[in-house]
Amino acid sequence: MLDGLSSNATVAKIRSLHGKMLTKENYHEMLTRRNVPEIAEYLSSTPRYKQVLKDIDPITVHRGFLETLLEKDNFDTYIRLCQFQQLDKVAF
Repeated sequence: MLDGLSSNATVAKIRSLHGKMLTKENYHEMLTRRNVPEIAEYLSSTPRYKQVLKDIDPITVHRGFLETLLEKDNFDTYIRLCQFQQLDKVAF
């Protein structure tokens, strides 16, 4: 299904995404936060979630809404990778 060039491009794209993932240190840092607004503010300063959380107010964000935004961003990333591989054109 994947030819060499397409596979190389996908691997490069995934490595780029991997470089933006939260690290063990990021999770330890979040554990020191006392509430959801502090965590939302911290996540909005990370490269991975900066764009997703740019329009939210960390002071008033609800935990469920924050989780929904993060899950939606992960799903959108998955969809973009599928479209990049043109898997949306392959019959299921």
